[in-house]
Amino acid sequence: MVKELDELQEYFDLEKALEYFQNRKLQKWLENTYNDDILEELEELTGDEDDFIERFTEALGVESQTVQLDVKEILDKAHLKEKLKRSFTEEEVEKMVESSADSQEKLEKLIEDGKKKIYLLDGTYKISRNVKNIEFIGVGDSKVEIEEKDGHRFLEQGLQFSGISPADEESDKMMALNARSIFQNFLKLLELSLERI
Repeated sequence: MVKELDELQEYFDLEKALEYFQNRKLQKWLENTYNDDILEELEELTGDEDDFIERFTEALGVESQTVQLDVKEILDKAHLKEKLKRSFTEEEVEKMVESSADSQEKLEKLIEDGKKKIYLLDGTYKISRNVKNIEFIGVGDSKVEIEEKDGHRFLEQGLQFSGISPADEESDKMMALNARSIFQNFLKLLELSLERI
């Protein structure tokens, strides 16, 4: 928590500053602290510029950072955090952000990275036949389109869904089949447990 520009410069944290730039808290703070000249310079930046870090740090009056950061990744993560904060606490958001997707591209990256629990934020996502043993949790209005149309093969994928709607009739059938299968497995486990008592 800094009150003056010189404090911001003294305790500057590039990653945090980028997060605040993305969610516009930095711009609001600059406006409230009457640093309009800096605000104007930052308003010209999108984050896509080749020299973004240099221009960003120069505008804020801090030494240009020599550390290599993936600016796009940091800004994307900050954007995801803002979306998650609408439904979850700060602590929950920190745990969830690394496993959250708000686009098909991000979903595929999380699957490729081997995530076993994935949060899908507002949107429609395609779940391909080769996806196995993942739990999908919807945040907001999330829908899935399931590529596999054969019920037996779909069940072999070992997927779980909660808080997610089907995007079409075929996906609805697969998800209903999946829910019945999970419930039947639960009943079998319950029976086994009761037999042991």
